Amino acid sequence: TACSRRRPAARLKFVFTGVRQQGSVLQLSDLSLFDCDGARVAVSAAENPGGAWPGAHPPSKAVDGAVGVSTRSTAAPASAAARSLRKGTKWVDVNMGQRGHAILLVTLRTPTPLGAYQLSTANDSPAGDPVSWAVYQDARPHQEITRTAQHFDFAGGRIRGVAAAQRARS
Repeated sequence: TACSRRRPAARLKFVFTGVRQQGSVLQLSDLSLFDCDGARVAVSAAENPGGAWPGAHPPSKAVDGAVGVSTRSTAAPASAAARSLRKGTKWVDVNMGQRGHAILLVTLRTPTPLGAYQLSTANDSPAGDPVSWAVYQDARPHQEITRTAQHFDFAGGRIRGVAAAQRARS
């Protein structure tokens, strides 16, 4: 497949350029990465250069595999373990409003061609939902691996959006 012929990425750079309400902070519950076969890709680190976050919401929370439950969900989890997933599972960049962008650098445990990724919105303020972004391989701007998402609206009550990673055309 075209995906399996891609050069494996050691790092990915997600540049978020818009949120639902301009001037708001950016918040993201989870970023899941998948290889060409649909298997989840392990992440060893996440950084937010130039960003600032409250102590409980560092960039590592975006890739910890815990997805918060939307407050708009009609099926709230019943177990204490499931309820605990709702708390503190998001990354917040409070500098998004001032800078107009937020960067999430993700280091993969093993270099892997990216087949797809899934963004999950946080469970509270829709104003901070990302609506536009670009993804770059090995954190270099000229290595864009997906078309820039512009004015993306999360279907199904803001919970999740899935995008295939396809090399951008020049």
